[in-house]
Amino acid sequence: MSLRWLPFLLLLIVACSDAPNAVGPDLDQPTAPTYPGAEAAGLDGELIHTLVARADSGDWGEIRSILIERGGTLAVEEYFRGITAEETRPVYSVTKSVTSALVGIALFDGTIASLEDSLGSYFTDYAVPPDAAGITLENLLTMRAGFEWDEWTVPYGGASNSATAIGRSTDAFQYMFDLPITSPPGTRFTYSSGVSMLIGGVLERATGTRTSDFAGSHMFELMGIPQPEWDSNTAGATNTGWGLHMTARQLMAFGRLMENHGFWEGQNIVPRAWIDLSTGQRTTTSNGMAYGFHWWRFRDGDPTISALAQNDVFFAWGYGGQFVIVVPHKDTIIVTTAGNFEGETQTFDMLRRSVFPALR
Repeated sequence: MSLRWLPFLLLLIVACSDAPNAVGPDLDQPTAPTYPGAEAAGLDGELIHTLVARADSGDWGEIRSILIERGGTLAVEEYFRGITAEETRPVYSVTKSVTSALVGIALFDGTIASLEDSLGSYFTDYAVPPDAAGITLENLLTMRAGFEWDEWTVPYGGASNSATAIGRSTDAFQYMFDLPITSPPGTRFTYSSGVSMLIGGVLERATGTRTSDFAGSHMFELMGIPQPEWDSNTAGATNTGWGLHMTARQLMAFGRLMENHGFWEGQNIVPRAWIDLSTGQRTTTSNGMAYGFHWWRFRDGDPTISALAQNDVFFAWGYGGQFVIVVPHKDTIIVTTAGNFEGETQTFDMLRRSVFPALR
């Protein structure tokens, strides 16, 4: 080509670059859908949009609500399958983690003397067998009391499921004291709602009031939460194994209290030292998790938390997919409620694929 055409070619290139149809980014191409407000809270809006769409379509079973708070902002609040924000529902074993917080309050105000306090010193109104009398409050909180118990291998509702059996007993405390001790206290993790009920019995004897009333006056009312419905067990005491009913927003408030080191609007409700102690790993469990004082943790290397830089997650876990999950290094609380009573692994898959990766 002759060089005399070169200036004309350069002019043509410049002209085309200014033309509306020039080759380059196509501004008319649709962008990926996002979730309103997610980006402002430091979340990946596309992942959150996908999370909500998949939850709504049933990809993770019967999810009923998903709430995500980041940096004090409630960035995600979604309800599914006819559930409303005002609806209270059983939270099952999330009750256990609430009970743990109450123990911390009672311990630090001196109502309970020590984690080494024994069952025998509190249940003086029962004939506690010698091999159970020395079981400590710490043994109970870590699910290492030593009682014979099977709550996991038999479905709930089955006659040989221990939780079902204690629910059908005439006296839950006497039921526990009639059980054989099959391992030395403090040595082996055995998940037991009956053990959690004994903690409620300790609280009621230490405080001189029902655990539900103690929770109302020393925690919930201070947070502006009306005293929640809380079932009784067959001993007539507050059912601290699974009896609490709450809304998803109330669960979020409880998670916020824990994430804020026990402070609520400047008032210290649960001692920070107790939160640090109770949510830390105290033992490992037979289902591949770790456990504190009635709080769950992921073990290091768990694929569920592969998207997170730190393994500082602790969570309350209730039957069917009720979760309060705190991620301190991301300043994030996640609440889910669900009806996945045939298996709860869907929530962990949801966390791994959509929730934790969305926390920028």
